[in-house]
Amino acid sequence: MSHRAKWQSLVVRISVVAIMLVAGWLIVGAAPCLAADQPPAAAQPAVVPLAVTPAAAQPVATPAPAPAPTGFFDDLATRSSLTDHFFGLGKAASDAGVDVSLGLTQAYQQVLNGGTSVHNKAGRYAGLYELEVNFHLEQLLGIQGGRIRSLTFGSWSSGVDPHAVGSLTGVNNWAFGDHSVWVEQLYYEQMFLNNKVFVRVGKIDLTDGFRMCDCPVAFDGNSYANNKFEQFVNGALVDNPTIPFPQPGLAAVVHVQPLEWWYVSMAAADGRGQFRTNGLDTTFDDDARIFSLYETGVTPRMPSCHGPLQGAYRIGFWNDQGSRRDLDGTGISNNNFGLYVSCDQKLWNENDTKDGQGLGAFFRWGTDNADAYAIKGFWSAGLQYQGLIPSRDKDVTGLGFASSRLADSPLAGFTQNNESVVEAYYNIMLTPWCQIIPDIQYVAHPGGGATSDATVIGLRVQINF
Repeated sequence: MSHRAKWQSLVVRISVVAIMLVAGWLIVGAAPCLAADQPPAAAQPAVVPLAVTPAAAQPVATPAPAPAPTGFFDDLATRSSLTDHFFGLGKAASDAGVDVSLGLTQAYQQVLNGGTSVHNKAGRYAGLYELEVNFHLEQLLGIQGGRIRSLTFGSWSSGVDPHAVGSLTGVNNWAFGDHSVWVEQLYYEQMFLNNKVFVRVGKIDLTDGFRMCDCPVAFDGNSYANNKFEQFVNGALVDNPTIPFPQPGLAAVVHVQPLEWWYVSMAAADGRGQFRTNGLDTTFDDDARIFSLYETGVTPRMPSCHGPLQGAYRIGFWNDQGSRRDLDGTGISNNNFGLYVSCDQKLWNENDTKDGQGLGAFFRWGTDNADAYAIKGFWSAGLQYQGLIPSRDKDVTGLGFASSRLADSPLAGFTQNNESVVEAYYNIMLTPWCQIIPDIQYVAHPGGGATSDATVIGLRVQINF
């Protein structure tokens, strides 16, 4: 067995053991613990008569009961990370200005029918780890509003798509292949004017947004269809496929928030960047190609009987200075461009608290230069509900539909005019540090060819160490 195979086997075993321990506690220990914490409904407090002397009637103080001891599994089920922030070391580092987090996402997917192959087992199991380190320079060096962020990934397997589905948008958006380690992002961020202006410079993933009014913004963000680890996993329900985002490379991003409910974002990036390089050899050479993005949006809060309903409505424009050969082979397109829209709106709050429970909806649309891109138009829509099942307030379920309009040039090789996807998932918050997410996808016209429609089932497990 190779070293990589041994390492993957060890990771799987550790994850399975952790999940079994927590699941065992939930099944065996949760009910007794809840029963012990709450007295029976019919129980009444006992009345103890006090002996009172004529001199002074002073009540006898009853000592408060000692708090019940917290067991290991009680603490394990409530902590925010499996190792309790690296056994306390992470908390000490955070107090000093350095935040460290480590996450592991694993997935098993299988094609039930259709696609290019039902029996090909290659890529059914995929995994990815994510190490994020944030250096808060105000605490470290006294630079107010300054931060250095590093995001390192490692992954194995390209997923089932290349071997068994053949779709254009991908049934696992984070299956990057076999890479032991790479630095996906490393940038400096500075905030100005009371955090109304953000500037980022360095190696940047342009699909990574900011947080504003509890909504992700800046370049095709979406509250309900953007997080490939916790929400939808099909690429058409993570990002807009009509935006040819370059791989993470050298870039500069400016985000301005003049008003609480209105923002403007701009970016310029190396259009030839490669995620496993530093970008210095492509950004500043004679053949440099700049990819730019411009987005503005509003984030209104609509009143309701159970508190405000958060929304976000974004519109953006992109430009690629590079040259692309037209799909019909007759010419070359320069300075390609496109337009996109991304919206999300909370429709109903289940209660007055800010626990997130309730129903939300999302919508995306995009178009580009039809002469140079295989996907010339796109739209998607869907719903998300948090707390659908009583007593499961943190669980999230989602249903989404996406359709990509394909180029009609005969040389493009498409025999269908679209590829469409339906996906449903249920995110089970087993503990604050462990999520289990079963999902199912139906891909119509995979690859825009004669391949049969595919049904893909999957199970993701995400653990925060």
